[in-house]
Amino acid sequence: MGAYTFHLEHITPRKKGGDNSDHDLAFSCWNCNKKKVDDTDGRDPQSDEMVALFNPRTENWDTHFECDQATKEILGKTACGRATIERLQMNNPAQIEARTLWEEIGIWP
Repeated sequence: MGAYTFHLEHITPRKKGGDNSDHDLAFSCWNCNKKKVDDTDGRDPQSDEMVALFNPRTENWDTHFECDQATKEILGKTACGRATIERLQMNNPAQIEARTLWEEIGIWP
């Protein structure tokens, strides 16, 4: 079992004009942050179009995502949600393990 810590992530990477202000920072699990790197968009696997990734400061999670309680997977309800899941690899085995453990201790969903 690995450590499940959070990073302070730049929503808009500094390389692309982001800054250290509150509106550009958000907590991110290390795994998602590592996958996002400097990306701000991703490919929707359903339409094959490039779309902006989910922005937790300006968008509503429930609009773009839902949780499958049986599999612990995050499912995309919109192009943005699907592209974010793909780009960040939100359903990789480590993420599923983390959600399973979080559910056991009562902090997820």
